[in-house]
Amino acid sequence: MHPAPAGLLMHVGYVMSVRRAVLLAWLAAVAPLGPLQSQQSASLRGRVTDGAGQPVADAQVSIPATGRAATTDAAGAWRLGDLAPGVTEVLVRRIGYSPAVRRVTLGAGETVLDVVLARQATTLEPVVTTATRDAASITDIPAAVSVADSFVIKQSRTAGLHEVLRTVPGVQATSRFGLDDVNLSIRGSGIRTTFGVRGVAVLVDGVPITEPDGLTRLDLIELASARQVEVVRGPASTLYGGTAAGGAINVITRSGVESKGVTARLQRGDYGFEKYDASVATGFDRDRGAVYLSGTWTDQDGFRAFNGNSMTRFTLRSEYRPAARTRVTLEGNTSSLDMNIPGALTQAEFDTDPFQAVQTPNVVNQYARRDSRWRLGTRLEQGFTLGAPIDASAYFFYGGRTLDHPIFQVVVQDLARVQGGGRVRIPFGNPADPRLRLTLGADYDRLSGDDLRYQNVQGERGRLLQDNDQVLPTFGTYGQAELAVTSRLSLTGGLRYDRVEYDITDNLVASRSFVNVFDQWSPKGTAAYRVGKASSVYASVSRGFEVPTSGEFAFSPDPDEAYNRDLRPKTLWNYEVGLKSVLGDRVALDVALYQADIEGELLGRTIQTPTGPRAVFENAGTSRNRGVELGATVLATPWLDVVGAYTFSDFVLTDFQALSVNSAGQSVLTDYSGNRLPGVPRHRVSGELRLRPLRGLSASLAGEWQGLTYVDNGNRVEGTVYFRPFGSPNVAAVPFRAVADWALLHASARYEINGAGFFLAVENLLDARYSANITVNDGTGRFYNTGAGRYISAGVSLSALPHGGR
Repeated sequence: MHPAPAGLLMHVGYVMSVRRAVLLAWLAAVAPLGPLQSQQSASLRGRVTDGAGQPVADAQVSIPATGRAATTDAAGAWRLGDLAPGVTEVLVRRIGYSPAVRRVTLGAGETVLDVVLARQATTLEPVVTTATRDAASITDIPAAVSVADSFVIKQSRTAGLHEVLRTVPGVQATSRFGLDDVNLSIRGSGIRTTFGVRGVAVLVDGVPITEPDGLTRLDLIELASARQVEVVRGPASTLYGGTAAGGAINVITRSGVESKGVTARLQRGDYGFEKYDASVATGFDRDRGAVYLSGTWTDQDGFRAFNGNSMTRFTLRSEYRPAARTRVTLEGNTSSLDMNIPGALTQAEFDTDPFQAVQTPNVVNQYARRDSRWRLGTRLEQGFTLGAPIDASAYFFYGGRTLDHPIFQVVVQDLARVQGGGRVRIPFGNPADPRLRLTLGADYDRLSGDDLRYQNVQGERGRLLQDNDQVLPTFGTYGQAELAVTSRLSLTGGLRYDRVEYDITDNLVASRSFVNVFDQWSPKGTAAYRVGKASSVYASVSRGFEVPTSGEFAFSPDPDEAYNRDLRPKTLWNYEVGLKSVLGDRVALDVALYQADIEGELLGRTIQTPTGPRAVFENAGTSRNRGVELGATVLATPWLDVVGAYTFSDFVLTDFQALSVNSAGQSVLTDYSGNRLPGVPRHRVSGELRLRPLRGLSASLAGEWQGLTYVDNGNRVEGTVYFRPFGSPNVAAVPFRAVADWALLHASARYEINGAGFFLAVENLLDARYSANITVNDGTGRFYNTGAGRYISAGVSLSALPHGGR
């Protein structure tokens, strides 16, 4: 299942032609910026080493007064440009070392500052960008925020986001059918989905890859090119609109400055797993500019029958600072996926052979997803002074997608996407320490193209069933005010307005065409109080909403209707309090308690059609989600960190009636009020030991456990699903059970010396049999998606740095 070389070359050629067009626009935009800026800017560079003179990679070098930060590369080198001349303090931090503070005087031009860190257990607060769209320490953000840093990413196979988010409280992340079919849920968001991600806005470098209707495919994300993964838990609709009712995930790509040189890595493992990735990065114009380019190829036979998966990705990031307070970034991503879909199993099939594929219809009709995506765009960050230092930013991206997707029908799509937005941040008061900051911004996103559906004849296109042109434009505008009432107390208020439109033109039956428009106001208010230097408490109230996807509109439960016109967005109010604290420079705590009052939770059920069972979606009445999230990091010794997380989820359908099928094959209205939301375990615990026993050697041992999980609205521990296949007089009966609690253990080790790295990873060390993902409320009893068995992989990496490591 390797992508055809000719097709791939045509795909890359097309992307490069678009890239040239965007590059010309990029250069045209950059050219006039220089004269607007003062040339009296300063820059700061240096190296971070340990007591033995060895480089310290992935250290964070920051200027707390401005929020500017950089990360050291493999040679310990770093650089910060476009700084204001004068005296400033520089903070250098890295897990396993004592932090260092240096006071330095910056003059016009470049200043060199080399720092030596002493080994010692210490605390590191990562810098994140998602919560407020501005760089800030976790402690200062009045929301539940977590970060998987470069240590976590490097210890993984970089095969899927589920590997780096295991110890994040409130997050369920599992691989459904393969490494590139990861299911993500934050606080129960999107549990209805049988593919992709719902209810979570996913971004790469702050720009959404989540589509305007809330569907996310993770194909464009390459962990081997990522520096860190940031997670906002809880409604982020005030920031990202109707795609972020559950939260947001931002993947930060490595830059050319922090990843200089050439790196190549290869991995091999069980189930035919192979992954090859390479990157090249360099700086130019005295590191005012940098380029990072990477490519990866991943292939596996899969841990189940009919489960092959092949993926090719390319990542480009080029940035340039033509003048003080100006940065222009050019970014591009491509992906090409070829994946078979083995299907969800019944309880009897799971008990007999959990790694089998569903013969009919999945194997017979060759269920698969062949998906090519690309995007290319530019981001501009510009600072200027109009009585106060104002920061502005804007982005523009253009991309496309082609899909050949044989499932119950053969879905063929050819889509184009345009994204753009901008924002401005204005301080009021003392420029060095403003009491009030006002942020105003807007986003536009438009997805359009052909959506064709054919009869599936053993994986080939049969009779044309639907021929649609779809246009999905969304527009959002937002404002946020941050007020420092005192040196410890701060208040934040935000408001966003979104308009989401679904314009479906049916080219076969014009009367079936329709337009749906939703708009929503999403307010948020927070209060945060700083306790000491490294602790804070916060309280927040926020409005969230989640729009249905165009695919959920595409099939109606009413046989007389072609589309599900009655579907509407899910809305909620979220009330939350939290604590973030660092104790004795060794223990970091993260505590969040929340309640979400929900209207119109989006849930699915199954109906029978001439082409087989089909999921349709409907809005539940009201729900109430209460939860507790606890996270802790203990830096026990200079060579041992202990990380743990606990999630308690009490999610209840407070008022909900839906149709179900009884033993006679009749559809009856059933009251599920008071039952728990299926698909979400009440308890989940995870933990990890991170070890650095010797120089260059790191290892981890991670465990995860979750409790019993219901698979249906009825909350039955054991039961039977009844259904009457279309056109059959007989009623089928399929027994099932709730998913029992399960536990997994994972281990990894990595050794680096003189530019070479060797690594070993073992997933599911004890070879447990479990259902990693649940197809909730499946009307044919196919609830269970098997998790991988023991999965051993190993590899080697080689890095060549520029002369002197610079």
